[in-house]
Amino acid sequence: MKKVLVSLISLLLICQCGFTDSPTPSPDPDSVQSDTIGVWEITLDDHYFTDSISINDFMSFTADEGDQYLVVDLTVSNTGKQAETFLPSVYFDTDLQAYLYYDEDYEFSASKLMGLTDDLHDRFFNPLITKSGIIVFAIPESIIDDEKPLELTFSMGDESVSFDIRQSSVLSQTLETAAPGACTTGA
Repeated sequence: MKKVLVSLISLLLICQCGFTDSPTPSPDPDSVQSDTIGVWEITLDDHYFTDSISINDFMSFTADEGDQYLVVDLTVSNTGKQAETFLPSVYFDTDLQAYLYYDEDYEFSASKLMGLTDDLHDRFFNPLITKSGIIVFAIPESIIDDEKPLELTFSMGDESVSFDIRQSSVLSQTLETAAPGACTTGA
């Protein structure tokens, strides 16, 4: 009887993974930013701050003490005529790179979290393909709530485009619970 009860409780917990009691709000169209650089059409859909990112039930990334992760949700399209790699790990000046600028003086490089399937680094795109995913930055907690500029910049050679992270804050929130897709009990 104990095995049956334990099995039922385990099944209930497994079935609850990824579900929450509150509906996910739709993005405010006024907060969505989009721009083009080279062959890339990039849309900043949303962002959020969190202290950990779950890969699965067994693995997660935790920010260092005093830091948070800025997780940026993007939709990216290759508008070119040949296959391209988005945010390649090994790059030349003419390849696309992403940086976060705080107060116009401080530059943060994106964090590539190995095993995170939604990460857009090194993502291969055939022509006319659109994919959604995330890029992550490790940042100090102290810059989250102040009002100084916080911009996501994509650069490619002499070209660059920037997105105002603070402007896209309609859906943004500091997550105090598990990251999206993490296992929750719905309680």
